[in-house]
Amino acid sequence: MGAPAHYPCSEGRGYHQICVHTLYAFICFGTKKSNKYIDSLVTYAMSNKEIIMEHNKKFVASKAYEPFAAIVKPRRKLAILSCMDTRLVELLPAALGIKNGDAKVIKNAGVVIKDPFGITMRSLLISVYLLGVEEIFVIGHKDCGVQGLNVSKIKEKMITRGVTQDKIDLVEGCGIDLEEHFKGFEETNESVRDTVKIIKKHPLLPTGINVLGFVIDPNTGEIEEVV
Repeated sequence: MGAPAHYPCSEGRGYHQICVHTLYAFICFGTKKSNKYIDSLVTYAMSNKEIIMEHNKKFVASKAYEPFAAIVKPRRKLAILSCMDTRLVELLPAALGIKNGDAKVIKNAGVVIKDPFGITMRSLLISVYLLGVEEIFVIGHKDCGVQGLNVSKIKEKMITRGVTQDKIDLVEGCGIDLEEHFKGFEETNESVRDTVKIIKKHPLLPTGINVLGFVIDPNTGEIEEVV
């Protein structure tokens, strides 16, 4: 019994190990179970770029994009500021009933606005003035990694990853307070309220924009309005 032609033992990252495991799988499991096992091994050996590019070719060729057709401006005239937490990638729109094209979704670490004139607020203002947004939802979540964030540990990891202390000192010497820059928050509901307040009181936000604050459970998708 031979291995399928689409699992060649060619040179490249991880392929030698795949060849060994392929032989083992066919001896132990036979053809049907082995194919699933080997598929997982091939995926493991591929880089994220390779996996994505391979999927994308199939996605475009099969016209799987057709159900996602939408216009540039959000249908619900809504912008959502949410956290970049991976648990919310699919859960958040599903829990809100948001479809492709319904809303502008802006994400950052912890739904925190550190700089009123930084990139997050810039995106919200562009959404309002150029994309017709009339309502902004700020949605934090329980069990957020930014809550109680330890800045000292981030600095330690910088050093471990090759960022020298000289570079850290240079940045701080230029007036960048890394403690404040990376600082998290203590309580989720209060942090969402603070963000809502910053948006509402922004001098460039026009009157009539409704800004609301919510907290979502990253496990169940249940949301609670907090402001």
